[in-house]
Amino acid sequence: MEVNYEALGERIRKIRKRKHMTQEYVAEKAEISVPHMSNIENASKKLSLKLLVSIAGILEVTVDELLIDSYPVEKKQDIFYKEMEVMLEQCSAGEREVIADTVASLVESLIEKRKSRD
Repeated sequence: MEVNYEALGERIRKIRKRKHMTQEYVAEKAEISVPHMSNIENASKKLSLKLLVSIAGILEVTVDELLIDSYPVEKKQDIFYKEMEVMLEQCSAGEREVIADTVASLVESLIEKRKSRD
């Protein structure tokens, strides 16, 4: 497996922002400089396995979640479903119902849009 550092950096940035963490916060916890953290997110520097594990822990995600873009399609799907499950576990039953209804409406809309293009 070849690591896609550009996708890895983007995923780290996306998760960090979703969790309302600054580069400064993650860098401090990972015991690296802010410029180094920025370089990781911009894929201008590669990171060690030790640092990858550290960043995953700080972001409270698995290394798999960070590396999903480097995996073959089948593995990506497994990780995607696991990631969705973790997010949904954080919601109440009512919130999960709202999410399900929203996704159903979105899928219906996308299918209709696809049909109109064909």
